Amino acid sequence: MTAVETAQMLRKLQNSFEKIKSLLAWRQLKLAESQPGLPPSFVIDNHVEEDLRNEYSRFTATLADFRSILNNTHTFIPTDRRRYLRHRLCELESQVRGLEVPGRFYFAGYGRTLF
Repeated sequence: MTAVETAQMLRKLQNSFEKIKSLLAWRQLKLAESQPGLPPSFVIDNHVEEDLRNEYSRFTATLADFRSILNNTHTFIPTDRRRYLRHRLCELESQVRGLEVPGRFYFAGYGRTLF
């Protein structure tokens, strides 16, 4: 795997993290603006939760793929680069875990969902 490819995967994870934060902000705004018994003051895309679940799934899948590549001893990645990438993956994973995405959802009839 080349340095360019690893940089692209890292950028993809970073972009996914940023999108998750953005979707959470939209979801929070939607919840803050909802007032039971009153019509909504504005309509927010109803797909925020679905988009958030999809993006979180995309992030976790990419993270797992990247970890698999880094753990493969047959993949040529210089030791210093491999160490740096593992560190960055841990940082991104920690940041996403800090958002507590799975714990924010409750769907009627399904209970709490875990991704």
